[in-house]
Amino acid sequence: MEKKASPISLEQKGSGGKEEALSFPPGVPVLMYHEIGREKNNNTVISPELFQQHMAYLYEHNYTTISLEDLYGYIRGEKGLPPKPVVITFDDGYRWKLQG
Repeated sequence: MEKKASPISLEQKGSGGKEEALSFPPGVPVLMYHEIGREKNNNTVISPELFQQHMAYLYEHNYTTISLEDLYGYIRGEKGLPPKPVVITFDDGYRWKLQG
């Protein structure tokens, strides 16, 4: 059973400080965040307010979070997906983050 998700669009601040739309093609969007915080001039850090806006958008548009394991099962043809799936990850390759 082939299931395609609807495209989604999120807002983020561009390099000039203006809001710009991010859009995703049909499929399963994977939103990868690095860190939530207030660090200025670092495009890998998202403010708590903007992260809340992203989560509110997903909620208001009936997206359902799934795990990477769920996505892998879907890709392998072993699992179905909910109507509007989305994967949310916090990916950080810094060892100090893992160690606390």
